Amino acid sequence: MRTHEYRELTELERFTFNYFLGCMDGKVSFALIGSQTILMLDKVTHEDSEETIREALEEAVDETLSNPPDFSTILMDDGYGIVVVGKLGIVTGVKLEENSLKDGKMDFRVAVALRDAALDTCEEAELIAVAFPD
Repeated sequence: MRTHEYRELTELERFTFNYFLGCMDGKVSFALIGSQTILMLDKVTHEDSEETIREALEEAVDETLSNPPDFSTILMDDGYGIVVVGKLGIVTGVKLEENSLKDGKMDFRVAVALRDAALDTCEEAELIAVAFPD
């Protein structure tokens, strides 16, 4: 994937960006909008201007925040967890421990807290970095 960073990334932002680069298999454009949060973008390429990318980001934010906050959880093989809300994704900052799991799935309270954090980040979305399929 081709990437562009709009500023120097913190250690957690770098982890998140790289983690989702690995999850997307080079097929989906996305923007890093917070330390643990990405937003999938439609119809943008590495050739688009920053203004076009920001417009796509705003559209994705509007779409995400104007729909019901239904969400799904993914427990990754490496022990991290992801919560997906529409086009929004958030990864746990650390591997999930036993007290964060229930019956082999992410505990509902943990999932809701991550969903809420992702929605809060979405409301204040910052274009930190972006990735595009090749």
